[in-house]
Amino acid sequence: MWQPYIDVIKDKAPQALLVFDKFHIVQHLTKAVDQVRRDEIRDKGQAHKALMAKTRYIWLKNPWNLTESQKIRLSALEQLNLKINRAYLLKEAFRRFWDYRNPVWAKDYLDKWFWWAVLGLS
Repeated sequence: MWQPYIDVIKDKAPQALLVFDKFHIVQHLTKAVDQVRRDEIRDKGQAHKALMAKTRYIWLKNPWNLTESQKIRLSALEQLNLKINRAYLLKEAFRRFWDYRNPVWAKDYLDKWFWWAVLGLS
């Protein structure tokens, strides 16, 4: 998903179908979640920074890898209606995309997920 790579492929092989693998898509989603976390901390100031202290890996880890204390902390943070929580939910909701075997249903799910991510602003 590196832009220079994409540009070269489009230039040298315009007929090629460019496919992104699961690893890179998940990596991109995880980076986006972390950026939302950092932006929200910066925008809301010191009190929010203290609230969000030591939460980075709670938002970035797979839910099944969270420790018991991280699960409890996540549950409490989810009640606060933070932007980071919405980003986290989008990241986690995208996991369902990989379960589709029918391309039509996968596209339908992706369209709905995209609407939620981009247009369905809360």
